[in-house]
Amino acid sequence: MLSIGPEHIHDAVIDDRRVRYLDVGEGGLCVLLVHGLGGCWQHWRQIVSDLARHARVLALDLPGFGASEPAAGAVSLEGFADLAATLARSMDCTRVVLAGHSLGGPVAVRFAARHPDLAAGIVLVAGAVYQFSALLGLREVARYARSCPRETLAIAAEAVGVGLPMPERVRGSIVNSKMLRQIALAPYVRDPQALSADAVRTILAGAGARGVRPTIRAIGRSDPFAGIEHVACPILSLAGDADRISPPADTERFQREVPRARTVVLEHCGHMPMLERPRALTGPIEEFIKGETA
Repeated sequence: MLSIGPEHIHDAVIDDRRVRYLDVGEGGLCVLLVHGLGGCWQHWRQIVSDLARHARVLALDLPGFGASEPAAGAVSLEGFADLAATLARSMDCTRVVLAGHSLGGPVAVRFAARHPDLAAGIVLVAGAVYQFSALLGLREVARYARSCPRETLAIAAEAVGVGLPMPERVRGSIVNSKMLRQIALAPYVRDPQALSADAVRTILAGAGARGVRPTIRAIGRSDPFAGIEHVACPILSLAGDADRISPPADTERFQREVPRARTVVLEHCGHMPMLERPRALTGPIEEFIKGETA
């Protein structure tokens, strides 16, 4: 397995702001990984080595997350997509499969719609975020609360929890306490006790990131899949069967509205498949890369 070291981690200056990214592997095809709300490039660490056997892999910290500086101006999903395109072009990437987790799904759609010359394919990882987007925009709250109470509570917990800074001692307590781990991570993963301590720390590390609040506003005021009719490249949708943030009903809706997309449901998995079931996630992406875009 490829070892990821400091030599693979770099900073770029885009729109006068520092952006942190990982660059691993080589090849004519680039897989660009975009994390979700409160995330960072390390969310993808467990699948990077496998993907790098088939393509060059870039994984970035969006503005205001991880080690990237906050955006200088207004935050938008279109801006995230354009930033990803700028990074890819600066790396001389000409064929890109953009894989986006959660909010990264709508970013992937905008990337393909706005930069069709770059987009060889897009992958939505737990990215059918209809309810998530509606609730963050305070739309249809009463209807969702009645029809999908568990999912509504999970989304509310994420929106509140990820925006609050978390002292290191609190993170340590969550890592080491079964009860606290269950309470803190139940909205995100199917089985919090099954995660490694490193995976738990990775999820908790994003709490209080400076980009959270402006990104929540950007998600809430957006149609998550605006412009998808202009996406010409292949689309893969990967979903967890126990996801509360992007629940099965949203995956089914995406299938109906975008019937040409290929959908794969991962069993026994919540909203964080790259940390819960990395090998199960990697297989369909590798197949997508080799079979449809290579």
